[in-house]
Amino acid sequence: MAEAKVRELTAEEKAKPYSKYYYRPVDDPDPVLLELVRPDRPMDPAQALYPEDINRLLDPGYMEVETGWCSLPNGAGYICVNNKMPGVTVDMLDWWFAWHSLASMHYGIWYPPGHFGISISERDRRKVLDPNVPVKEKIYGRTDHVVEDVGTGAEDIFIFFCHPSS
Repeated sequence: MAEAKVRELTAEEKAKPYSKYYYRPVDDPDPVLLELVRPDRPMDPAQALYPEDINRLLDPGYMEVETGWCSLPNGAGYICVNNKMPGVTVDMLDWWFAWHSLASMHYGIWYPPGHFGISISERDRRKVLDPNVPVKEKIYGRTDHVVEDVGTGAEDIFIFFCHPSS
């Protein structure tokens, strides 16, 4: 696969001790997963997990479709990905989802060829930085504005994180 061009870091970003992670080699995407999400191969919407059935994620085993995409009858887009991350713990994910929202380089470390920028509101920034807010709660009620390439070029995407009970 051709090497993707990544956003150049600023001098201030390069001075951060963790900037080295931004420049680490990135593995090519899994060709099996890429085949499952091809633009010309939507999954059957009947196999999608609708919001009212979200608790099915707590059932043992796997869903009928773990990786795919489609347009739902109501016009909403749907995408699911079973992304294997061996060795990653829940505590690691909780920390990451708080930390990555604080700077574009943080978000870029995740996947430099496709993650170009991130911003959150000042209210959300205060919440993420508040040591009195448990790390598990820092994400809920927050909207991340990301600039990301999901396969069709850079797009502005707004991601809202709601509490699982919602």
